[in-house]
Amino acid sequence: MNGYPIRVCEMLATLDGPSYLERVCPTSPAGIIRAKKAIKRAFQNQIAGKGFSLVEVLCNCPQQWKMTPIESFQWIDENMTEVFPPGVFVTRTNTLSPAGEDSPSFFITKTRKGVIRQA
Repeated sequence: MNGYPIRVCEMLATLDGPSYLERVCPTSPAGIIRAKKAIKRAFQNQIAGKGFSLVEVLCNCPQQWKMTPIESFQWIDENMTEVFPPGVFVTRTNTLSPAGEDSPSFFITKTRKGVIRQA
């Protein structure tokens, strides 16, 4: 809870290399399902050779935070998601060429706050 936040997905979304970046918040049953799907998709992209994939998971530590698990989930939903909004930041449908050169056929970056970058 000390220091400045590092917005990993936002930083990596500025690069051309990532094929899939998503931030998830598993504080509800729907959030857990979304997290599982995001992690599965990241692995599938890696296996298919589409490039670097990352899923950032907003998780709790109720013991360190001195809260009950329910209070920690509420804290994440009320405070943490304001700084780290969940969402898909990069989705790219291309695959890497044998030489490793990237030729994007589709690229969009979006969050709950709107589109960050399109090309």
